[in-house]
Amino acid sequence: MTTPLPPATTGTVVLVSDDERSARWLGQALASAALLRRVPTELDTLGAHLEREAPAAVVIDFQHVESERATQLAHGAAQACPGAVLAAMGRSAEPSTALAALRAGAREFLDVDAAPDEAAALLLGLMRGASAAGPAVRGKVVALLGARCGMGTSTLAAHLAVRLQRGQRPGHQAALLDLGLPIGDSHVMLETRGSYSFAEAVRNQHRLDTTFVQTALPRHASGLQVLALPNSVSELRELTHAAAIAVVQRLRGLFDMQVIDLGGFASAEFVAQVAAASDECLLVCDQAATSIVSALEVARGLRARQLKPKLVVNKVGPGIDPQPLQIAERLELPLAAALPHRHAELLRAVNAGQLLVDTAPQDPYTLALEGLATRLQSGPSAPTPAGVDAPWRRLLARMPFSKA
Repeated sequence: MTTPLPPATTGTVVLVSDDERSARWLGQALASAALLRRVPTELDTLGAHLEREAPAAVVIDFQHVESERATQLAHGAAQACPGAVLAAMGRSAEPSTALAALRAGAREFLDVDAAPDEAAALLLGLMRGASAAGPAVRGKVVALLGARCGMGTSTLAAHLAVRLQRGQRPGHQAALLDLGLPIGDSHVMLETRGSYSFAEAVRNQHRLDTTFVQTALPRHASGLQVLALPNSVSELRELTHAAAIAVVQRLRGLFDMQVIDLGGFASAEFVAQVAAASDECLLVCDQAATSIVSALEVARGLRARQLKPKLVVNKVGPGIDPQPLQIAERLELPLAAALPHRHAELLRAVNAGQLLVDTAPQDPYTLALEGLATRLQSGPSAPTPAGVDAPWRRLLARMPFSKA
């Protein structure tokens, strides 16, 4: 079925929906800027419809289609039209719907409760950008979660992001999204304090292109760009989970690597949603029984969502049990890295306005971080085998929590 519109200026948009109201809303949003065609939500015929229309953009109606089926439609559209912009429409007030759409590969989520011209600006901006730049680059996203406060997650995120930036090929770029608490630690460690915040990126998603982020985002001496939460409590309250995830997904097309610091973040729901939108999820804990208990609770929550985090044991002390491999087995997580306890060395470097990776390239912490960064840049790694001796197996089993 075709929704009549004046001649298009940016190409054809195909709406995959059985609901006429969705077609009217999107038609009103696009006005004369694009030709809108609606096709039924039939998986068997979707490919043929899209091949015939050769659209510049495909919009999946997540509002009126059951989430699992809508996800299948999104995957089918991506296979049939790999060069088209894939978007979704629905209500951002329903975070599970928005998250399902973004996880299915949608580059934009059009909120039907927002002004139609706002949705049009987002979609048309993507279409023009795709036309000018060709297929979007799918950058990698690495999320760091702290088992609890004080795990050194933010320090690790800053060091890891800088190391990953320096390991990028010419013309490629990394970013650090500092969404952890306390707010803005990365700006202090990296001396990148700027006026542009993550809240502004959420409000101005349609403006996020290569030129904009290169000029607006604060930059570290390494070339790493940093985006942190705002200091304003009122701005924090305005951030929705769906909008934040949308920014992360949008930045995939602008950065080859994103490191997201979630250390100390209080909302388990938000942490889980960011982890779900990431390619790698690293759970950071230390050797204390209290942090191991917290790590197990976090891991249990992530596994309940079918997520598979990897473990980073930080602040490892010589001769202290349980050892990182023992903790990994108890938590039933693959061990991604074990970082030595270097509190004094890290403190001296940060107080001097530098990072330990710069001041001491042969420090044990720097070398361990190098191994982690190399594995992240080279792709997925096999789980590290873990073996626990009998005494520690019994002691860990007596800790006040059940197996996840």
